[in-house]
Amino acid sequence: MAEVRLQNVSKTFGEVDVLKSVSLDVRDGEFLTLIGASGCGKSTLLRIIAGLEAQTSGTVTIGSRGVDHLRPKDRRIAMVFQSYALYPHMTVAQNMATPLEIDRCYLAERLPLLRLLSPRRKRLQAEIREDVLKTAEQLKIEPLLGRRPSQLSGGQRQRVALGRAMVRQPDVFLMDEPLSNLDASLRVHMRKELAALHAELGATFIYVTHDQVEAMTMSDRVALMEAGEVLQVGAPHELYQRPANTRVAAFLGSPKINLLDADADVSGALSLFGQPLSVEAGPGAKIGLRPEAVILAAPQIAGSVAGRLVAMEDLGHETVLDLDVDGKRVTLRTTANAITAARDAGWIGDNVFVKFDLSQLLVFDGDGNRIETAEASAPAQAAAQ
Repeated sequence: MAEVRLQNVSKTFGEVDVLKSVSLDVRDGEFLTLIGASGCGKSTLLRIIAGLEAQTSGTVTIGSRGVDHLRPKDRRIAMVFQSYALYPHMTVAQNMATPLEIDRCYLAERLPLLRLLSPRRKRLQAEIREDVLKTAEQLKIEPLLGRRPSQLSGGQRQRVALGRAMVRQPDVFLMDEPLSNLDASLRVHMRKELAALHAELGATFIYVTHDQVEAMTMSDRVALMEAGEVLQVGAPHELYQRPANTRVAAFLGSPKINLLDADADVSGALSLFGQPLSVEAGPGAKIGLRPEAVILAAPQIAGSVAGRLVAMEDLGHETVLDLDVDGKRVTLRTTANAITAARDAGWIGDNVFVKFDLSQLLVFDGDGNRIETAEASAPAQAAAQ
């Protein structure tokens, strides 16, 4: 397998900068996900790695080779598309064999009449059949080899598309939102299959999605993109718990993080609804609290504050509450059992009391960059207060 290195890769369409000097190192055997909203440039970046799009500037290296001058088929990559891109007139076996025939057979050996005269092609066909069968066994699609794509379900087509990529034994797998056409339950199943496949192959995977759950559950690392830039690269839990800035914090998480304007005294010391915080910041500072860091509390508990309930979403396994606390919108999520207990105790209604887990507190300066806090660096002490 191979590592992938991008150095100052830019792409311009007319006067529009789609990619802005992107530099990124993907480790050998790593599962790295490019995530971001539609139009952020993630698919364009994947196509540049594949050689389907030429960058305006910058370099792409796969393994020890610079590949900017190489055609897609010479880069030892395989790409799995959102639309599967299977040949409708071919069987599954023929779809999987096609890239091997292109790689291994001369042009004359692929022509309808001349290929019958080639003894070399007969030997190659036997090798190709063996490789296709081996890959089909790996993906458990042997019974499908004689079918055409129109006779397959969405999940089966996805496995065939993966098989067509795997059979070439590429250095790098590139995947452009391959699960987006599947229904919710099948997506969950295929996420597990892709993660297991990556562990089995030990290959380098670069995966594009706008789905946070896919990125968080399958990836070794995540690269979050916005407006043609990479905002942060790291393990999924790192981006969620220690976002570099408010843009990263706001993108990850559902429901979204609470980003509240901080209260500051003349010295710059911050407070949250009257509770002092061990951090100072300049003008425009914001407090970030994930919904799970806002906890239902009894009015007599120290540090609790009252908020007016303005909306509630019952999701079965959890309930999401929107509160108005001193004119600031605060979202929290809690378990269904906690909500039932709260109703029985009379906490739910016009006034709901909550407290904040300061061990999960995030503070951002006026430019939106995260500031280290004493609360975050000492979670156990803060949680005990």
